[in-house]
Amino acid sequence: MDNIAWSCNEGEGAGFYFERMRSGDGIIGGMGGGATGDDLWVNNEFVIYEDQIKKVLSGEIESLQVH
Repeated sequence: MDNIAWSCNEGEGAGFYFERMRSGDGIIGGMGGGATGDDLWVNNEFVIYEDQIKKVLSGEIESLQVH
């Protein structure tokens, strides 16, 4: 995901953070933030990879296949 959105980082900018929030709470972030809900939230920049992201998180695949 880092390479998709920020190729200039050369892999140096990746980070994942987990927080407990209530459904409907806002999330502050550098790509416009987001909102919590009952399912996985994916930033608009990564929506085309949402199915793959879910598979990576569930362990079905090891990485995203970027075209």
